[in-house]
Amino acid sequence: MRYIVQINLFICLSLFFISCGTQQVESDLPAGLDKKHGAYSYIRGDREVSLLVDYEVARLRKDDKYFPLDVMIANNGLKSLTVTRESLILIDAEGKAYNMPTIDEIQKEYSNLWADSLFKYPSALSDEQALTSFTYYQVQRSNFFPRTSGAARVTDKVIIRPKGYIDDRLYFPMPDSGIEKKKLILRLVALELDMPFDVVFTIK
Repeated sequence: MRYIVQINLFICLSLFFISCGTQQVESDLPAGLDKKHGAYSYIRGDREVSLLVDYEVARLRKDDKYFPLDVMIANNGLKSLTVTRESLILIDAEGKAYNMPTIDEIQKEYSNLWADSLFKYPSALSDEQALTSFTYYQVQRSNFFPRTSGAARVTDKVIIRPKGYIDDRLYFPMPDSGIEKKKLILRLVALELDMPFDVVFTIK
């Protein structure tokens, strides 16, 4: 009888410590994040638009002046969706907003542009496309940050047609409060949207 009680006590203690360990891992990240999608990405979507952000390469640039985010934007149900350099805004944990830099600023002040280009875009892009129905959409050209000056035409505006999407590597200034395990917001503002569209994510 004592042996059975000891076993039950061991099982209860084990479950308690496992539960505590799990809770510690979950509480290590900020609350209120959007849906996790893949190892390094978050996604949010509705009938009008889908916005996916992948931070795989950003993990390597936590100490730099700028950092990259791989972003996919899909037009799910609008007649058109206009995306410009001013359309995407990063909001840090303190509520401070950051616009994307110009291509000249990145090429002059960021030394890892070429190194970043050696990393492929989201690590499971085909899976992400399948899971978000992007495989049934048409990709449109977008190149807001060519890796070298004059190497390619810089994108300043993309008009995404219905059932179209863009997939681009974008850059933002490093927030004053940093990015590691911080609650961040990538905000999409467009003329066709009644209100800004946010995806809430973190980088770990």
